[in-house]
Amino acid sequence: MRVELHCHLDGSLNIDSVQEMLREQGIVYEREELKERLKVRPDCPNLTDYLQKFNLPLLCLQTKEGLKRAAYELVRDVAVEGVRYIEVRFAPMLSTEKGLTCRDVIASVLDGLQEGEQEYGVFASAIVCAMRHHSLEQNMQMLEAACEFVGKGVCALDLAGDESAFPTSIFRELFIQARTWGIPFTIHSGECGSVDNIREAIELGAKRLGHGIALEKSPELRKVCREKGIGIEMCPTSNLQTKAVENLDSYPLRQFLEEGLLVSIHTDNRTVSGTTLANEEVIVREHLHLPKEIIVKCTENAIRTAFASDDIKQKLVEEFKVEQKLARALEIIEGLDWETVECGRYDVDDELYYMVQEYETKYPEQARYEAHEKYVDIQYIVKGVERMEFAETSKLKVTEKYNPEKDVKFLEEPKVIDASIVEEGDYRIFYPEDAHRPGLCVNNTPAKVKKILAKILI
Repeated sequence: MRVELHCHLDGSLNIDSVQEMLREQGIVYEREELKERLKVRPDCPNLTDYLQKFNLPLLCLQTKEGLKRAAYELVRDVAVEGVRYIEVRFAPMLSTEKGLTCRDVIASVLDGLQEGEQEYGVFASAIVCAMRHHSLEQNMQMLEAACEFVGKGVCALDLAGDESAFPTSIFRELFIQARTWGIPFTIHSGECGSVDNIREAIELGAKRLGHGIALEKSPELRKVCREKGIGIEMCPTSNLQTKAVENLDSYPLRQFLEEGLLVSIHTDNRTVSGTTLANEEVIVREHLHLPKEIIVKCTENAIRTAFASDDIKQKLVEEFKVEQKLARALEIIEGLDWETVECGRYDVDDELYYMVQEYETKYPEQARYEAHEKYVDIQYIVKGVERMEFAETSKLKVTEKYNPEKDVKFLEEPKVIDASIVEEGDYRIFYPEDAHRPGLCVNNTPAKVKKILAKILI
């Protein structure tokens, strides 16, 4: 499971969709040329240059249809890599160039997020961004429009844009008003080396800091962030591209975590930076040389500091715990020598045991498995390759949910079926004689058995 808290809509548009929406406006680019125009170059000198990549995407975000489509497709795209919760941030005022009001913009984005949420099972909410190069009057106008949607799709306020040119202190009145209206906020702070902007954001009451790289310069402010439980949204690829850090060797993620800061890992701009959360995790593991436990900790921090309801947070916590149990189970199973493992009953650590009556509601794509005992009968799964006892059942695809009343006809006596009839990709539920639990078999090869055991037996 992944949690994405720092992701800009205009920096994360689907390239094919941008090409199509631009073509409708008479602007034609070949895909590779467009990709080059949307994605930042490795030699990007600074944040100011990085921000130039948003001009073309914004042309696609000037209609209700374009805004809704972009939001929906972002939810669709992040669902593919296992994102379960996302906060999508965007600046409503930047989409008013062709007559839309801020209210129109916010409503359209929320329509797209809600449609994506319903279709792909991703919790999605919006963070509205004030812009540093906009006047206080413009930003206040946007915030007033957003108030209608707070708690109804909008979860927070942000301040984005060129931090080096427009310090946070200019916008004190905006955030004082947000506090008065009960709107929580995160603020892009410390991306350009300014400790003053971080201090200002903390004093204003920010619950999270966007990037926060300059915290490495101030032990005092790190201590304050730790004591106040302020989340730090770090985006390794983007931070390297904007020169927030010179290289990954100097990236302060490990330092922040060791000091107890609530660091989480995010993409910032998926298209502009050419990244995904999976890619950011690879950077943390392989380039920063940090253990996988760091990814787990960052995900836990993301859930803790998300602008989500307590109910959603609790669901995310429960699902993540299950996922970690299954991951540990897979490690144990991968360590078994499947050529020499003896038939018999193997105890399962209580910590890895999970009643899948609950599990099935969280992972409906998996077949239902009702566990009653805390052990695995290896013999019925690993050793039953030649012949297997099956209950008569319809063929189930991996994407279909197992309904015991509909899909299984229980037999008075088990019917013996040659295991070779099990087609690859088909699940069949089997009930071996003397088995203490139902189980699954897919071609019964060791690789498949490992996956089955990891997913449904523990």
